Amino acid sequence: LFPQQGALENNLGILEALVRGRATPDQQALYGIQLLSAGDYSASRQHCSEALARGFLFEPVYCMAMLEFSEGKLKEAAEYARQAVGLRPGSVAPYILLANVAKTLKDRASLVKAIEAGRTAVPDRAPFWEWELARMLEELGDLDGAIQCTGVLAQLTPDDPRVFAQAGDWLVKLGRLQEAVRMYRYALSKASW
Repeated sequence: LFPQQGALENNLGILEALVRGRATPDQQALYGIQLLSAGDYSASRQHCSEALARGFLFEPVYCMAMLEFSEGKLKEAAEYARQAVGLRPGSVAPYILLANVAKTLKDRASLVKAIEAGRTAVPDRAPFWEWELARMLEELGDLDGAIQCTGVLAQLTPDDPRVFAQAGDWLVKLGRLQEAVRMYRYALSKASW
């Protein structure tokens, strides 16, 4: 459906042609998501709402979740995201949206709960979940929590130098310079120059 990864204008054109034809509700919702990415909230709402009216499917529900989140309607975004989880529990995206809602509300417990729910539903992506949790905790200002995540990441991906370099960066921010130097040295030893 998207022959040119990241080429938004081309993707919009392809989806627009489908929508003008006989697009399925999921295709129309994908068009709504692309319109949202392009910043056209009104057209996005039109297509996401129409797609949802045509079928209670994952794509239209998730499209509405993204739209509501983008417009700052966090309660509505979370409700649609929960519905999307119910429709496709193995999809990463709605869990991340729920975590972002919690992060926006500065609700650490709900953020961790959303990430843990995602990790349980999609366990084969453990490093991804831990990186997301670390990044979001950092954004909440919880550098100690983010550093704890790098400890888990070091167990999951012990040869990834990024884990140790990131831990070093966060340790620097906390003023723990000797520990940061150790992390940086360890990261350099893992690098595959």
